[in-house]
Amino acid sequence: SPYRNNNDYNNDDYNNQNNNDINRQNRNNNNNNKKQNNNNNNNNIAAKATVDAEILMEKEQHIRELTANVEILELKVAKLEQLVRLKDNKIQKLMTQLQK
Repeated sequence: SPYRNNNDYNNDDYNNQNNNDINRQNRNNNNNNKKQNNNNNNNNIAAKATVDAEILMEKEQHIRELTANVEILELKVAKLEQLVRLKDNKIQKLMTQLQK
């Protein structure tokens, strides 16, 4: 029939209320998921920052070690250059003696 009875209206009200409750719950779930995602993102950022800081410290330590190695090698080069000068002087003296 084209006319609705009271039960039809009551069913509609009940269904509307259920739909509203479901929609509210979905919004709450979405908000909770967003908060959780934000927390996860913040945790990931913090973890990445910690890892980045550790990597940076390791690289700085490696740079210090390499710098120390360079300094040692520069000292060795200076000593070898000094030795070459001493040898050149000795060779020059011997050449002078030979020519006498």
